[in-house]
Amino acid sequence: MPRCIHCKQKFEKKYPNQIGVLRFCLENDECTKEFYHAVKRKQIKDAERAKAKHKVTRLTTNGYRSKHVQPLINELARIIDHGQPCIATGNIKGKMNGGHYHSVGSNVTLSLNLHNIHIQSEQSNSYKGGDAIRYRHGLINIYGQKYADFVDMHLCQCPNLNLTKKDLEKIKKKLTEINKELKVLNKQYTPKQRIKMRNRFNKELGIYESDFSKFS
Repeated sequence: MPRCIHCKQKFEKKYPNQIGVLRFCLENDECTKEFYHAVKRKQIKDAERAKAKHKVTRLTTNGYRSKHVQPLINELARIIDHGQPCIATGNIKGKMNGGHYHSVGSNVTLSLNLHNIHIQSEQSNSYKGGDAIRYRHGLINIYGQKYADFVDMHLCQCPNLNLTKKDLEKIKKKLTEINKELKVLNKQYTPKQRIKMRNRFNKELGIYESDFSKFS
């Protein structure tokens, strides 16, 4: 037998909706009153959930990418680069972004490629062109000339992705799980480890062909 949320007494169900958050016995005025309050709260939550779902449905594919997936991939890049200075300036102070070498505005195809996203101070990231010259020097200094060339010249040859909203929903789910696991670890990684992690998570997300997701 279920137990009433309010009075804690066991009771026999009279109605099918006396379950979960509506698990009230309705045997007295107080429990009945609390039941109707709970019904109202549930209706409000259900309406808010339906409204949020409707907003997602109305978003374009690129709108969904921008609002729901891009923040997560940028966060993953920052987690991989945890404890590192700005890729362009070497500054360790201030708010840090996931800065794109090839900007999203100029190349949305590379917006979800982890090799194109490195930790960058908000000030540097807001410069015209994303502080590209110093960004490239940072890639060379930290990861080497070959890696900088891979990011600068090879990635931009990546073909269009043609992802659907359903594809992006799956990617969002994977990113949420990956970020949660890495946050718990709270580790700092060497440059070699950071490249390997970008290779690994690009592969796990399955967005790009290996030629554009893996540096070796």
